[in-house]
Amino acid sequence: MDINTFTQKAQQAVLAAREGASGRNHQQVTLAHLAEALFGQPDTIILPLLARLEVDRSDITGPLRRLLEGVPQVFGAAVEVGFSPDTIKVLEAAEAEKSSMKDTYVSVEHILLALAVADGETGDLLRAAGLTKAAILGALAEVRGAQRVTSQTPEDTLAPLEQFGRDLVEAARQVGDPQALHEALFIKLALEIDPHTEDRLADGDELMRLGESSGNRETQVYGTFFRRMSFLELGQLARADQELESLIVLAEEIRRPLWLAWTALSRAGHALLHGRFTETEEWTARAETLAERAQDPTAELFIPMQEMLRLEMLGRLNELDQRHRTRLED
Repeated sequence: MDINTFTQKAQQAVLAAREGASGRNHQQVTLAHLAEALFGQPDTIILPLLARLEVDRSDITGPLRRLLEGVPQVFGAAVEVGFSPDTIKVLEAAEAEKSSMKDTYVSVEHILLALAVADGETGDLLRAAGLTKAAILGALAEVRGAQRVTSQTPEDTLAPLEQFGRDLVEAARQVGDPQALHEALFIKLALEIDPHTEDRLADGDELMRLGESSGNRETQVYGTFFRRMSFLELGQLARADQELESLIVLAEEIRRPLWLAWTALSRAGHALLHGRFTETEEWTARAETLAERAQDPTAELFIPMQEMLRLEMLGRLNELDQRHRTRLED
């Protein structure tokens, strides 16, 4: 394990875990120490992942704290705090996750994925809270998309892009051009790696109003799409289903392969959410055909990610088609 291949946030988490063990007079850094440090960081991708999965951080940190209270204490000036074999194993597994995801550096999400499959009480605790590897991969597909970790400060890399999106929207509002505002809102939403759900919902509402006032069906489609994403994040599944029905109607009216592809992907995701794996496979295959016709590289990337998630949930990841593997590697 080479700590120099870890991002700054990942290094800070490892260091905080050691400090947490030392501060409690524990002789070893356990998985519970590592998990506590990971969930204690306020400005990483971990919190957006929890939001996507509708997991309350306190439901994890509370049990972790109680778990750590039961660890025996060792006193003495000569006590050295080392890393337990299980912790070293998880950090090495995080390096393997980095390689699997074609990232350059080990980031906090790689550590989380490794913890999610770890044996013992900490792994059991995370899985019981809903943080299974399959669930985390699904949330990562939404939060990170095709973004890869190519620097030791990936969070800093994304911040200027998000500010650019916000500035673009304000400039379009001042100009007063509905089409420019539509395009600016879409760019803003696409650039935000960690949007507040309420903000995304408000932007979706604004796109809907723009589309209705101008009669632009495509703008309404964008608004409906982002509204549905927001309701899913808020756990309002009934309202998300209503938005999906509206999206289907609008896409059928427009008849553009691009939106038919994204509607098929949304239907596949809806089926996956309800455990209907055969239906998921059918809609994903249809989305692939439509995405190729539309020549939409973003949709073409999401298709193998969705298929990977389906097979991961079925425990059959080894069956992932080679063409999907190639797309993900590229």
